Amino acid sequence: MGAKVPRNFRLLEELEKGEKGLGAEACSYGLQDGSDIMMSNWNGTILGPPHGVHENRIYTLNIHCGDQYPDVPPTFQFVSRVNLPCVDSRNGKVDPTKLACLAQWKRDFTMETVLIELRSRVPLTPDQKERLRIFTKKQFKKNRSVSGYWSASAALRIGYEAESILRASADGNLAETSRIVKLVNELPSPRKPRSIRAAVAVKTERATPHKHGAPYPGAIPVLSRPHRITSGRRHIPVLVTCSSGISFLRFKKPQSPYLSRILRTKIKWRQKLSDLQHRLQEEMGSAAYEDHWDELLREQHGVICHQTNEPKWTDCYKKSLEECTKKFKKFTWRNMTIAKRMQEIIDQERELAEEEKREKERARTERKKMMLEDPESNTQPAIRGRPGDVRNIY
Repeated sequence: MGAKVPRNFRLLEELEKGEKGLGAEACSYGLQDGSDIMMSNWNGTILGPPHGVHENRIYTLNIHCGDQYPDVPPTFQFVSRVNLPCVDSRNGKVDPTKLACLAQWKRDFTMETVLIELRSRVPLTPDQKERLRIFTKKQFKKNRSVSGYWSASAALRIGYEAESILRASADGNLAETSRIVKLVNELPSPRKPRSIRAAVAVKTERATPHKHGAPYPGAIPVLSRPHRITSGRRHIPVLVTCSSGISFLRFKKPQSPYLSRILRTKIKWRQKLSDLQHRLQEEMGSAAYEDHWDELLREQHGVICHQTNEPKWTDCYKKSLEECTKKFKKFTWRNMTIAKRMQEIIDQERELAEEEKREKERARTERKKMMLEDPESNTQPAIRGRPGDVRNIY
């Protein structure tokens, strides 16, 4: 165990650090009276976090270090009026039971540690809290089904980076604190109250409301293609297959929101089915242990845990696993069938495109032949040269 630093040496070290400004930029501290030999009474200041209602505000405190410091934490009392959960609103004293660094005081802690902790307790504005709450709720809802390797790795990496930023801000790094508050302020504003949104929705309601999850009115089924009567140039679709084995035809970019919604629904359902299948396989061993336990109770104590015609644990798990595997195979077979049908559509679209191209070439050749045989029948004016000059048209 290392030697303990005496009280006066410890306070002299903190005084030198505070006077030279070697600590955190967001707080400062120093002696109230330079002639105080015991160095008991100190002044402290905290700079309010930027980009909020506390920006450019300076909060002052009185700090008292007792005779047993640093074995016993010092006492803090705000001179400036502040609204914090750990501060008594009547006298400004900091409640040591409501501040983590004072409640779990260690000899290595300093006055700067407490000041930084108090600064981190400065609350956000109600608007910032609401923005942060809505954003967090949306992100959890969006990423709750993420299970891929790359997606999970990226999420963990971003989480560790966010943790390092939060720790740096809690340690008094003013730049990181400003960065966090700036990001919170850049979040979308909270929505309007429900009553106002309901009134606006009534005014802007469409004449033909669209049912969620259903195709838009007048939409043509994809598998009914190809269409022989087309206007303009025929666009041949591209067959795209996702990593989950789901195929679809892409006609243009960006793809329609309805197609994106259908793909998300299928991917989530497939992932849910796959997770259930793996879970049943993992719990099959536990079911075997349950059956073995039932056999032991029946042989040693004559206890019958279930009726004779009642299936065993492993039988139930096997049946559920078979049903799950059957649904998974049916889902895969259906996707393969649809992909095969889509490939046939692409082949037919290409054949029709070639046929239409040949028809246009044939019609162009016939028109040119007719115009060469009877130039006076050409009613279309020439672009350049003499009237009736066929070379200027083609």
